[in-house]
Amino acid sequence: MLGVVESPVSGGVSGLSDDELFDAYEWGRREVDRLEAGNAAVLAEIDRRGCFRRYGYLSAAGYVAYRAGDSYRGAAGRVRVARALGGCRRPRRRSLPVISG
Repeated sequence: MLGVVESPVSGGVSGLSDDELFDAYEWGRREVDRLEAGNAAVLAEIDRRGCFRRYGYLSAAGYVAYRAGDSYRGAAGRVRVARALGGCRRPRRRSLPVISG
């Protein structure tokens, strides 16, 4: 279910060219965005099902705040975003070749 993300930077960044640094940064941002979209989809489903109640939480935000260590305000924001994105498609994964150093 959960995919492993392998960085294109295997030997550190100091030996990369400027273009390789930009490519590596952009790849990392895309991966973060992809993972955050996946987490939002999971959180939207948690919220939709109400399965947080099974563990004694009154809301999905309460669950996220306690289990993930977020502030309640931050957790409530994540739940709002997850609800808003609930009907959106997940971004397509794009990959770059592995850069060896």
